[in-house]
Amino acid sequence: MAFWNGGVARAEHFLEKFGATRLVHGHTPIYSLLEESPQEVTEPLVYAGQKCINLDGCLYAGGKGFVYQLN
Repeated sequence: MAFWNGGVARAEHFLEKFGATRLVHGHTPIYSLLEESPQEVTEPLVYAGQKCINLDGCLYAGGKGFVYQLN
């Protein structure tokens, strides 16, 4: 994805520094990254080789929201 400059290698390097395997975050509305409306976002955005998970469904702008179970 164009918004992830460095891809999987960059994510792995970042996670390794903290002894983690995944980064789960919000604060970056998924709809703005995918150029969709907030109402179209119904699941998290998983990227960087499934190392990163964006959970910002943009409820404040009318997003439907979703539930995501971490394994």
